[in-house]
Amino acid sequence: MNCKLLMKKIVFVLGLLIMFNCAGLNVSAEPWIQTDDLFKVKIGMSSKEVITELGEPLFYENVMDEDDEITTSRYIYNFRTKNYPEGSDKPNEAPKASMGGRTTNIQFTFINDSLIGWEEDKLTLSMATNNKPKSRGGTLQLIGLLLNLIIIIKVF
Repeated sequence: MNCKLLMKKIVFVLGLLIMFNCAGLNVSAEPWIQTDDLFKVKIGMSSKEVITELGEPLFYENVMDEDDEITTSRYIYNFRTKNYPEGSDKPNEAPKASMGGRTTNIQFTFINDSLIGWEEDKLTLSMATNNKPKSRGGTLQLIGLLLNLIIIIKVF
């Protein structure tokens, strides 16, 4: 009798662990850069130096001119700004953890492997948003939660 009660408790705890694991946070697999990272980049840097400072780009393209003398390269990075507390003029204050800033893409332009400038990608600039809508959870998370509850109910 005691063994059966212990087994039910173990199954209950494992069920809770599975349930909370399935209802976890969404983590982005894509690399992101922030405003602080842009201060590390200087005009005239090579593409390898920029990659060393910022990490691998989301994607890039190389375009050669007709004479194959000038190579124009564009490296695209995901970019996210930070939100600071209202009334804060201090950039050293901790940003708000709960609210993400504006997200867009930054395009770094190189000519013959020398950085000539960067700007927000014009297409994504027109679609940039200031605030992320609050996530209400995905359908798969809801289905996972319901399946876990059904399993727990069936066991008990």
